[in-house]
Amino acid sequence: MSSTDLSSLKNDSVHLSKANGAVLTYGSPTVPSPGEGEILVKNIAVASNPKDWKLSLWGLFEGIEGNDITGTVVSVGSDVTEFREGDKVGSFTRMATGDQYGAYQRYTVTPAATSWKLGNVKYEEAATLPLAVLTAVLGLFDKARLGLEEPSASGKPQGDHSKEIILIWGASSSVGSFALQLAKLAGYSVIAIAGRSGSLAKKLGADVIIDYTGKSDAQLKEDILSAEKSFGEGRQIVAAYDAVTTETTTSVLVETLGSSPALPGGRDKRITTILPSKLEGTHSSSGPSTVHLVRTNVGDSHNGSEEQKKLTSRWIRQLGAWLEEGIFKPNVVKVIPGGLAGVKEGLQLLQEGKVSGEKLVYRIDDTPAQ
Repeated sequence: MSSTDLSSLKNDSVHLSKANGAVLTYGSPTVPSPGEGEILVKNIAVASNPKDWKLSLWGLFEGIEGNDITGTVVSVGSDVTEFREGDKVGSFTRMATGDQYGAYQRYTVTPAATSWKLGNVKYEEAATLPLAVLTAVLGLFDKARLGLEEPSASGKPQGDHSKEIILIWGASSSVGSFALQLAKLAGYSVIAIAGRSGSLAKKLGADVIIDYTGKSDAQLKEDILSAEKSFGEGRQIVAAYDAVTTETTTSVLVETLGSSPALPGGRDKRITTILPSKLEGTHSSSGPSTVHLVRTNVGDSHNGSEEQKKLTSRWIRQLGAWLEEGIFKPNVVKVIPGGLAGVKEGLQLLQEGKVSGEKLVYRIDDTPAQ
């Protein structure tokens, strides 16, 4: 509930469409009310993800999109008890569902289950987390994906994983850099594949960096297997997170993991991707290992099994706390000038592949007056 008259609030928004791209509209739509299990947030900083431009350009969803928000609570649904008016929050909103859930506007409705309270961390830094960090969480820890053991609430390993190596392709991307940090906190070693932002992966704790620039598939396979051997006898790659997902990345990973030493007990090696892949499924090879590839869909945070929803709800709060404590690092922030008026530029930069090792963020109050 709210003491604020929502009809008195002015909303501005960016509408995405295949025909017109990103169009800023002043005074529209009206500010919506939160439903059960939801909160209404006055946005302060919001962030972009590559899927934002893809959904509209491919005609999969047209409207107000974006899913990373930070701001203050204006109103709460009748059954929400964790949050109240005035709370500083960050949140992952529902994807491609309805305009009320889009980040590219002044006021956004979002599920309380994928929200957390902010302390002293900057709004811009917190806005880098939601979609990307929950994609990393689901990919790593969901039993239907890689199924790795989670770190403890204090950020320490809960088991001995000193002989287990996780391979992360795109380790300097938003999702990849979060997956890297989580894997290290859980006690796994990490081989990171990255390009010009490989130094970021090293800073975040990667044990070995492989630069993919200018290398053939065969060279990359050789580099990965050599890196695995460099850890010493008995230490081996158990899983891979493909935070890029192209025909090349998935095929190289399937072939390479199939060629690397088999896991004890005949377990399959697992690969997860962030986009659909033609290679999804189980692959036997001429090598010693069988490989299973499965996609990670962050929409399961809202629409998946009860176990998946509980996993992401718990972790968004844990990571918010770790962000405050300095245990977990946000993406490097790149603020695009102009607030909502800058969304068009930001999405164009993403579409042209001109963003590396940074997260594009918009300050809503920077939006020019009409």
